[in-house]
Amino acid sequence: SSTTDLLPDSLTLVLLPRTGNAAIHVNGSKVPSDSPAFVSLHRILSPDDPNSAVFAARERLRSSDAFSFEIHAAQHRLLSGLFRRHDDDSMFSGGSWRMECKCA
Repeated sequence: SSTTDLLPDSLTLVLLPRTGNAAIHVNGSKVPSDSPAFVSLHRILSPDDPNSAVFAARERLRSSDAFSFEIHAAQHRLLSGLFRRHDDDSMFSGGSWRMECKCA
């Protein structure tokens, strides 16, 4: 038995409604700014370390601006955060992005 046995097989990334013109696309489909979007994050075990796991989306996400999000396990919010550009570079010119999180 490993510590990863205690982890769920998936989590849910909730992209919260946005104000303004911030566009989010999931698999190429635009999410209306006044609506949340839900994306499954699937557990991936590390082949190098059986006690290590990450969660990743199979869907492709694209954003033109900052957005707030939450991570849920079942009906429980685990953390909330903000994904935003670190500098004024356009996302299309290779600007860096920053994720800020806090436990719920």
